[in-house]
Amino acid sequence: MCAVTIEQLMGKEYPKRPNNMDESNEAEVAVEEARDVVRAMYKKNEQYLTEVLEGVKNNTVVPFIGAGFSAGSYPLWQSFLLELTSDVKNKTKKKVLKLLNKADFEGAGSLLDKKLGQGEICEIIEDTFGEKTLGEAFEELATERRGIPSAFRGFVLTTNYDRLIERAYEAAGAPIERVCPHTAYQFSQAAGGVQGNGRLLLKLHGDAWDPTNAVITREDYDRAYGTGGEVAPLVEVMRRAFTGRRVLFLGCSLAGDRPLDVLHGCCEGMTHYALVQLPEETKNPDDPFDPVLTDSSGEKVPVYRKMRKRLRKLGIRPIWYPYGQHSALDALLGWLEGEMGPLPGSVAAKLSPIPESTYGIVGREDEVGEVVAMLSNQSSITLVTGPGGIGKTEICREALRRVRDSGRDVVYAVTVGASTAWAQCDAVADALRVPRMEQREGVAVRGYARYLTEKFADLENPVVYFDNWENAWLASDDEGRGDLIDLLRALCNGGSSVLASSRETASDYETGARTVGVCALERDSSIALFCEVLDAKGGGPDPSGPEFEELIGQLEGHPLAIVLAATLAVNSPSWGDVLSRWAKAAQHAGNPQLDSLATALRLSWNAVADVSLAHELWGVMALTPGTLPRAELDALANLSGTGPRDWVDAYARLSGASLMSASEDGSLSMLRPVRETFFLLADGSKLDECFNLLTRRLVDILGYNEEPAIVTIGPVNDFARISYPRALYLLDRLLNYQGLSDDAAKLARVLDQYYDLDRIASWPVLKMLLHAAKTKGDNELVALSAHAAADCASYQGEFDEAMHLLKEAAHSSLAVHNYFLAGDSLSRCATYALILHKPDDEVDSLLFGSEVLYHEGGFPELEGDILHRRAELALRCGKFSKTGSFLTKARHILRYANNPLGEVENLLLRAELAAKKKKQSKAISMLRKAELACEKMGFEYGLWRAQKLRAQIEQTIVAE
Repeated sequence: MCAVTIEQLMGKEYPKRPNNMDESNEAEVAVEEARDVVRAMYKKNEQYLTEVLEGVKNNTVVPFIGAGFSAGSYPLWQSFLLELTSDVKNKTKKKVLKLLNKADFEGAGSLLDKKLGQGEICEIIEDTFGEKTLGEAFEELATERRGIPSAFRGFVLTTNYDRLIERAYEAAGAPIERVCPHTAYQFSQAAGGVQGNGRLLLKLHGDAWDPTNAVITREDYDRAYGTGGEVAPLVEVMRRAFTGRRVLFLGCSLAGDRPLDVLHGCCEGMTHYALVQLPEETKNPDDPFDPVLTDSSGEKVPVYRKMRKRLRKLGIRPIWYPYGQHSALDALLGWLEGEMGPLPGSVAAKLSPIPESTYGIVGREDEVGEVVAMLSNQSSITLVTGPGGIGKTEICREALRRVRDSGRDVVYAVTVGASTAWAQCDAVADALRVPRMEQREGVAVRGYARYLTEKFADLENPVVYFDNWENAWLASDDEGRGDLIDLLRALCNGGSSVLASSRETASDYETGARTVGVCALERDSSIALFCEVLDAKGGGPDPSGPEFEELIGQLEGHPLAIVLAATLAVNSPSWGDVLSRWAKAAQHAGNPQLDSLATALRLSWNAVADVSLAHELWGVMALTPGTLPRAELDALANLSGTGPRDWVDAYARLSGASLMSASEDGSLSMLRPVRETFFLLADGSKLDECFNLLTRRLVDILGYNEEPAIVTIGPVNDFARISYPRALYLLDRLLNYQGLSDDAAKLARVLDQYYDLDRIASWPVLKMLLHAAKTKGDNELVALSAHAAADCASYQGEFDEAMHLLKEAAHSSLAVHNYFLAGDSLSRCATYALILHKPDDEVDSLLFGSEVLYHEGGFPELEGDILHRRAELALRCGKFSKTGSFLTKARHILRYANNPLGEVENLLLRAELAAKKKKQSKAISMLRKAELACEKMGFEYGLWRAQKLRAQIEQTIVAE
């Protein structure tokens, strides 16, 4: 139990003003007037706490966590800096104390850093707040603070270096991704993450695990926050985080601080909240919750009045707590956690929801029952097949609801656009809300499937569902189809039932599956479905008579066509009017196999045309694989310059027209036949508009730099991770419809980080991109796409193709003076040449080309690495003179580049050369030097190599 309760913070336990007070008793009146000031404070507390709860629930209030959160587990920052003064002279100590008394923590940090020596504070930060202290510190953390994941489901900001917040989320079974936005390598990740309000921890001033990048001194603050007119990356991320949101400061001193300056600068006019300690001057030893807010004259205590004024100026609404009662933070967090409900920690509790039905299961009870019966046998595979829009997905969803209601867990994998078995595995990982498996050489689909089945441990008799499974089946060759079948069988063998809906699918004998075929509805069922939709939508003409019967006949028993036609009939004066419009639309349907569906969709397109943005939203859904998060509507509104209400209205109209639906979590979905209709009915300008809007959105999420750069793969947050496949899908569509447009070029560049993460899905898109880039003469994009395509080719064992692509990448990179990419391309080309047993001279020629390029580009460390590779090749061929020449050149370069690891590598190779030349004592001497250097640097692999080589040489000496 915490010492402070939420009722006390709200003043619920504070005495009310008496109704029968003696007004003539001046002393009594004075007491009650003083208490009125306290009552007013508590009343405001209650109001602000209510506002905070509402904001937390709708994700418009974000927490900013300060050092007070970690108090009791770790020293406060001021105490930490004071502790450091024990190692400096008294004169310096006095200066530090003076700075701390003025709350100038930046200045104190700079002074101590200067006096203690560069890097000393970083080491102490790591020792104090780092990994070795975390376990014990977390044990000391109050229960309410450990429950912070239940209170805050979106992103969190902190200036703390420790990892108590991260550990709390891990302990709750909901790990939070950590990014340091002031670092170049995580800026884009942070900038994209705050757009989606996903679970993300922004560590504004760094992390104790990486203390060299921590913001400590005034100079660090200047670098992180900027000093001139430019907008520093950290400030840009903070602006994005703050804009349109209210901040709740918890455990923050609110002394003069740069984050407050950023907040005030970008959110002027907005109000924020803070849990604030009353000043010491208001302390009441007899009753802390009856603070002394007024003096003998009835005026507010000056320091209290001054604090109120300052907070008001900053736009901060204070939630006051009595001086010294710091467990008020626990009371507030405990209250929020209780109001928000428990955070689901298990995989089962985090499963993706089953989307709502678009039009129900009228006339499909037999098929639903058949699927449920098939799923009743654990570890089975069931395939539901039939033409597009016939109701396969609706049948499967209803069957899944029923098995879920019987106590089984459902893993609902959305596989629209997932054209490979690996991508299907990714969809299952997303449905389970677990990390995707890294795609790398040597890891097969069966390995991924085993990883997924391990996550089924706390699921109750699970059922895995693949929607639109035909995407992968039709896109795969024989080997790819074998992987798909292996995946189904592996999941089944792992203890799960598997259900898939597909237009086309493998035969039963290939998969061992049982099949449920879905056909057109019978006449009575068609009428029943039509009438049910009419009733749900508000009625229409009387569903009877020859014209109604004629319309039913033209609908061909197609459920989606029936639903759309019934929806359109709601406002029609007669069935004759409906038939007239139907006949006109049918002339342009253009699909003889599904005349009724094509006609109904064309009529629906026209019916929503009067609503602003309806066709745009339809296009956005058509260009988005799977579901669209509801929050994306607001983001699209910001980008398009329209209001969020307009996009919501567009959704309402499409939903009302039976063209869209929403999942339990608010994600928007659209059936595949409806999506595909957009490309048939939209004109070029509408298509371009949707392409451009989605491109801008995805580029904004993933980050795009106009300047060519060396891109490395870093940690990817949840929102960016699910956005990458969306971007690749959009790029594929763009290239098919527009070729290499500006939008396609931007997406291609921003996806440079993703091609390596999903080589199988990227491979066909990259081949198309490479052709388009060559046609347009964009050498930079030719180089990037050829280089990425080579990785995809090598992953699939096509090393000859990879070499061809890398040579092309090197040539195009030189045309745009990108010596790094050119050198890397030839270096990798040499690796594949070795794998293919190409002649040594050819391999060395490729390495020499890479060496020249790295030298020209000014990459000495890489140049040294290539020289080492040339030396290894020469040594293997017995060319000792060349080996020595390469090593001598590399040695000079690496010393100049100050690369100790490279120097160790050089020493190891020189020792090996000496041994080959029968100079064993010289080799052993070099290896001992290498061992000492490795021990000093903690280079375990180098130490192992040196010891292994020395043992081999010593054995040779003994044998001789």
